[in-house]
Amino acid sequence: MSKKIFCVLIIAVFYLLIIPTPVEASFSVTQETSFTGNAAGDNLHYIATGDVNGDGIEDLALLTTAGNGKVYIFFGETNLDTKSLNNADVVLSGESGAKLTSSISLVDVNGDGYDDILIGSASYNSYQGRVYIFLGGHSLSNKSSSQADYVLTGNAPLDGFGMSVSAADVNGDGYNDIVVGAPMYPNLDTQGQVFLFLGGPSLSNKSAGQADAVFTGEQPFDWFGMGNAKFADLDNDGYKDIVVSGQNSTCNSCTVKGKVYVFKGGKTITSKPAASADYILTGELAPDGFGASFDVGDFNGDEIQDLLAGSASYPAHGDKGRAYVFYGGSGFT
Repeated sequence: MSKKIFCVLIIAVFYLLIIPTPVEASFSVTQETSFTGNAAGDNLHYIATGDVNGDGIEDLALLTTAGNGKVYIFFGETNLDTKSLNNADVVLSGESGAKLTSSISLVDVNGDGYDDILIGSASYNSYQGRVYIFLGGHSLSNKSSSQADYVLTGNAPLDGFGMSVSAADVNGDGYNDIVVGAPMYPNLDTQGQVFLFLGGPSLSNKSAGQADAVFTGEQPFDWFGMGNAKFADLDNDGYKDIVVSGQNSTCNSCTVKGKVYVFKGGKTITSKPAASADYILTGELAPDGFGASFDVGDFNGDEIQDLLAGSASYPAHGDKGRAYVFYGGSGFT
């Protein structure tokens, strides 16, 4: 393995294993229940929630990256007890060459009323990458990655397609659309690409080359699309916008500031480079990791979504950190 490949993979593993995916949840001060891995090395830390069996109660999906990766699904219930992974209601298992280890999201992408299970496998076929889609339903059973209902496959090895996956309705047709990140594109240069696949009642297996829109990072070391995209109607036009970061936080000698890119949602969405994004937010200093973390929400109570962006290394490796709030509205720029 070349030095370049080794360094890039180490950085990717750092982001996957050390920096957890943010989870929106509300907890009481007293622990009510817990879920415990089966053994040391299970790395049980990716979490997603959604109603996959349609009973009106949120279910929990826990991804362990040990071995070929597994997703353990626990159905929500009014009195949720402490459980081990052996008590999971459904188990989805990766296979050799098709590990389920990168990302997970529970969203209804075919409009049948059940949240579906989207799992990234960035390491598939020498990091060509895949996203496996398991449809939700009233009766679910254990499956392997080869039994997924639909599969999205990256364009080329060393792109890292599937390192992130999330979904929301960005074109206003009532169906949640899938956004997949390939932050190692092209060939480990870590410029990054993000792919949009429109949801609907008739899904099918697709390659990244068949995506409905593609957004491409500006330059190497951007890691564009490394973190899950966020969705919010920031400009208050009635369509959810796609928010993606190009954090540039892994290049110690870079003089380029991190950025957060906003691609407007709408009836028609077209491919474009990140430099032509509809709105671009830029960090203060370089390299300060601006955009390494970001989220959306209504932070000032005006019923318009706002954007929160973190800068972990601010000021320029000073590691004090800083968080920025950008208010949404018709004049969002």
